[in-house]
Amino acid sequence: TADRDVAAATVVAIRGLAAVGHTVKMLSEGKFIGIPEMKESPLL
Repeated sequence: TADRDVAAATVVAIRGLAAVGHTVKMLSEGKFIGIPEMKESPLL
C-alpha cells in the first residue's frame, strides 16, 4: 500500500498546485474584479 499512498499524495499535490496556478492565472487576468464591487455593496 506504500506505492498507492505515494501515488495518492502525488495526485493531491498536483491537483493542489494546479488549483493554485489556476487562481493566480485568473487573478493576473483580472477576473476577480467582482471582489472589490462586493466590498462596496450596501448589503454588506
